[in-house]
Amino acid sequence: MTENIATPSASQGAVVVNLPGHVQMALPKRATISRVLRRHRHMKAIVGSGILPPIPMDLTFNIPERFRDFILHDSGAGNDRLLLFGDLELMNVLARADLWISDGTFKVVPSIFFNCIPFISNFLEV
Repeated sequence: MTENIATPSASQGAVVVNLPGHVQMALPKRATISRVLRRHRHMKAIVGSGILPPIPMDLTFNIPERFRDFILHDSGAGNDRLLLFGDLELMNVLARADLWISDGTFKVVPSIFFNCIPFISNFLEV
């Protein structure tokens, strides 16, 4: 689709016509597939345009300057590199909140993140 600038409908038609009937019946709605294809084409255009940095291939990569304000902590290059992403303004909002609501994903947390709590508290303006 991105190589020959085909529309989502044309791409779907070219592929769906060759699928067995039971597979065609299991496909999501046409609008859903079109949205995914448009998003994919959009993301390919963004990555190719230089808006996003290239995907790092090793642990010694540097963070581009325009993204550094989003990084709260970088332990440095190496096999045990730890990057902590966040927004200081939003962390301050959380610090002032009387109630935090979370889902069940916090039931099991690797022990390395328990050590981050004092580090994170250094950023909060309580």
